Amino acid sequence: MSLIMVTNDDGISSRGIKALAEVAQRYGEVVVVAPSKSNSGMSHAISVNGPLKVLRCDLLPGVVGYSVSGTPVDCVKLGVHGLLGRKPDLILSGINHGLNTSVSVHYSGTLGAAREGGMLGIVSCGISLENDRNGSDFTSAQRVSDKVIGELLAGRLPKAGFYSLNIPKGDVGEVRWTSMEMGRWVETPYEYTDPFGVENYWLDGRFISDEGQVDTDDVVMHQGFATLTPLTLDATDRAAYEANKGLTISL
Repeated sequence: MSLIMVTNDDGISSRGIKALAEVAQRYGEVVVVAPSKSNSGMSHAISVNGPLKVLRCDLLPGVVGYSVSGTPVDCVKLGVHGLLGRKPDLILSGINHGLNTSVSVHYSGTLGAAREGGMLGIVSCGISLENDRNGSDFTSAQRVSDKVIGELLAGRLPKAGFYSLNIPKGDVGEVRWTSMEMGRWVETPYEYTDPFGVENYWLDGRFISDEGQVDTDDVVMHQGFATLTPLTLDATDRAAYEANKGLTISL
């Protein structure tokens, strides 16, 4: 029987992680190891300044859950090396409340957990749904996740460091293989003074996509398709490296 670990960055009480665990149960034993509270935007952060507190909880019938006072990556490390008892066959992170297309891959705690799984040699996928946090309907996301989980466990997908699955709102008829869109967030800081006279800032921003991109996760997702993007663990700029092999800088 396959052992599947489920985690997220929205916290163990989120509706998305329960929806994902329900689907994963169809494929084997499921253990949930997730942050005790929201860790959105934590990327690949780990806890280095104190211990991790762990509480066992009953998330769903037949699913063992562990609430961890740490980051999504902490949860993967702790789950794989301690709580699960053996290496899982698959790590799933999600279902995230909100998309993780384009450069959000670098900010996302959801994808940080999947990346850590890939670094440990485990097939891993972050799953994200376009929705708002309060009236989210996970029916379609569960159907899409079900299909992709089956393909991952069967080994029928091209090998990648890890994967990012993004699912639009509403009915989805197809999952398309895409690249990661390139773009950037342009931030706007809003300054205000709190009742104690301390200056504070809220950071707000808008995403600007590079022009002329096709077949990328953000473009295809907004055409109404789910997108599955293979992501790499090696951050080397291969083109720059290959074009300049043997480069030295004299001192």
